[in-house]
Amino acid sequence: MFFRKFNSVPPTPQTSKSWRLWTSREVANFYGYQRSTINNWRKEGKIPSIQLKNGSYRYDMGEVRAALEVAQ
Repeated sequence: MFFRKFNSVPPTPQTSKSWRLWTSREVANFYGYQRSTINNWRKEGKIPSIQLKNGSYRYDMGEVRAALEVAQ
């Protein structure tokens, strides 16, 4: 049985064949930032997010990457 480490880095951003939304923790781990940084960027409108019915947020990594490339 395979278990994923709690703070392991998620795989590279998905292609259109395996599209899914990422959590703020996964985005933070991928870029090497704190989760609070990702949440602050969302609140400031620096990166796009999708709010779910339960109030949590998810991120399309293609859109996040595009937003971060424009910001640099």
